[in-house]
Amino acid sequence: DWSSDVCSSDLEEIGSATQCFIGSFDGHVFTPDDVEERWLDYGTDHYAGVTWSGAPGGRKVLLSWMGNWKHSAGIPTVGWRGLMTVPRELSLGEYGGREGVRAYPVKEILGALKEGEYVKTVLTAASPPLEIYGMTLKFDAAASTFSISQESGSVSAGLEKRQSHDLLVIKSDNAVECFIDGGAVCMTCQKI
Repeated sequence: DWSSDVCSSDLEEIGSATQCFIGSFDGHVFTPDDVEERWLDYGTDHYAGVTWSGAPGGRKVLLSWMGNWKHSAGIPTVGWRGLMTVPRELSLGEYGGREGVRAYPVKEILGALKEGEYVKTVLTAASPPLEIYGMTLKFDAAASTFSISQESGSVSAGLEKRQSHDLLVIKSDNAVECFIDGGAVCMTCQKI
């Protein structure tokens, strides 16, 4: 059995971010397998995740704050303030030649999504950019990257070099949660 340690940081250049480390936990001490840098989410709005082990079916589940201290003061406050990500099931998998943690929406969420709440597509070199809530989601096949751009800036993540990539985008209240290749790469961004 494997364990992961989730570590949220406030980095000067991007603000709030979440890393994870793979290892083992004996009930008292977490021992990492290595100190390789692994990001749980490459977007601007994934922070302070809480995990549960032993969810139904033996799943490991993560739920995080969809926010960033760098721009949280600019989030609208009409009716409510702030969001949580969808619960994500964590699993181990190899991607781009290295082992990492995958995060994908739990099956209960996937089964409850209604038309208009998500986009599911296959990215190829011919795929046009997606425009959602004033954000541009784009796959660059030549560079093997996926990016989210908006007026406040742009973030991108490297993908495995291949011809196509599966993409699921969950849309909610001016925010997107992107899951690429079964959650091998995740990006969460709010419209700022």
